[in-house]
Amino acid sequence: MEVELFALCDYAVNNGGKLTIVGTFDTLTAPKFPWRAYFGVAVKLDMEGEPLVGRSFNMYIYREGDKENRIFEARTPLEPKDAEKMVLAGNIKGLIFGEPARYHYVLAVDDNLLGDYEFNVVLKDEDGKQ
Repeated sequence: MEVELFALCDYAVNNGGKLTIVGTFDTLTAPKFPWRAYFGVAVKLDMEGEPLVGRSFNMYIYREGDKENRIFEARTPLEPKDAEKMVLAGNIKGLIFGEPARYHYVLAVDDNLLGDYEFNVVLKDEDGKQ
């Protein structure tokens, strides 16, 4: 089981296995804190040969240095139809970031880590730059 694609983006949609990703990034720029973010995530997994019954796919976000305090968490059961390629797209609306920091977006099946992807949330300066 491996992650073939992971992208944080402005918007993502899965239309029958056709993945559309708009505006990928690794840094979010906030005008102030706390701040409500709106962003998408796109994932493609190779699940070939994996037993899936009774297992679940998990995603969560935490601030670096505070892994136990997750600011976002989602879980979905895996189904036999996911046995080869699994394409996921979702859009997170209104997630609150309390401070500028490095964050981690984690993908796992049950408690088995598939990927830990870092991204930054920074404060926009007075000139409108990062």
